[in-house]
Amino acid sequence: MLSEYENWLRTVAKKSDGTNYSDRTISKYTSSIVVMKKEFNIDFCHYNNYENLFEMRLDLFSNPSFVEKDTRGNRMYSRAVELFISFVFENEFINIQDDINKIQDDKSLSYDEKNSYIETVCNLRNPQFQNNFRRELVNEFNCKCALCDINDKRLLIASHIVPYSECVNKADMYKAYNGLLLCIGHDALFDKHLISFDKIGNICIKTDLDPLLYSFLNINTDMKLEKKFLNLERQECLEKHMKKFER
Repeated sequence: MLSEYENWLRTVAKKSDGTNYSDRTISKYTSSIVVMKKEFNIDFCHYNNYENLFEMRLDLFSNPSFVEKDTRGNRMYSRAVELFISFVFENEFINIQDDINKIQDDKSLSYDEKNSYIETVCNLRNPQFQNNFRRELVNEFNCKCALCDINDKRLLIASHIVPYSECVNKADMYKAYNGLLLCIGHDALFDKHLISFDKIGNICIKTDLDPLLYSFLNINTDMKLEKKFLNLERQECLEKHMKKFER
C-alpha cells in the first residue's frame, strides 16, 4: 500500500497552492508512515476498517512523544498521516463514484432529491467517516449549536456546508472544516439556503423569509459564528454556500 500511497502523492495530491509535491517531500511523507510503525507501533497500512483507521490517528495524535516529534519536524508527520487518510478515502470514493454519477444523471430527480440520495449512498458506504465527522464537530463546537444554546446531542446535526456531490476536493466530504454543528431547526434553514454566513461569520437571512417568522425559527440579524470557528478552510466552504444563497 505504501507504493500506492507514494504514487497517489506524485500523481493526484496537490499542495494548498495547487502545485505538485516535490520528490523529496513525497519521500518524506512516505517514510513518515513507516516511522509511525517503527517508533509508535501504529501501522496505518493495516487497518481493519475506517473506524480503526481514525482510532489509530487519534491515538497517535494524543501521544506526547509524537506531538513533540511532530513539532520538531514542522508537522511533517501529522501531515503525512492526514494525506494517507485522504488517499484511503479517495480510493474508496472512486468505488462509489459510478453510483453518484447515475443519481446525478437521473432527470426524474429534483436537485434536493439527488443530494439526499447521494448523501445516503456516502453514509451507507462510509459510516466511520460520518461518525468521525460528527464527533469532531461535537468536540470543536463543545456540543452546542453554533447559533444557539441547544446542547442536547439528540437535537444536534453535523451539517455539511458543501454537499457531497459538489466537493471537488474529495477530502472536503469528511473534513470537519466543511461542517457546522447546528440544531435541527438551524440545520434545516442552512440546508435549504434560507440562511448563510458572510466572511466574518455574520448571519445572512433570505430576504423573502417573513420577519414575523424569525422568533419562531429562533433567528435574528445579530447572530454570527464565533471567530474561532472561522478557519481559512471553513471560510472557503462558506463562500461556496453563500453563492448558492445569493441565487
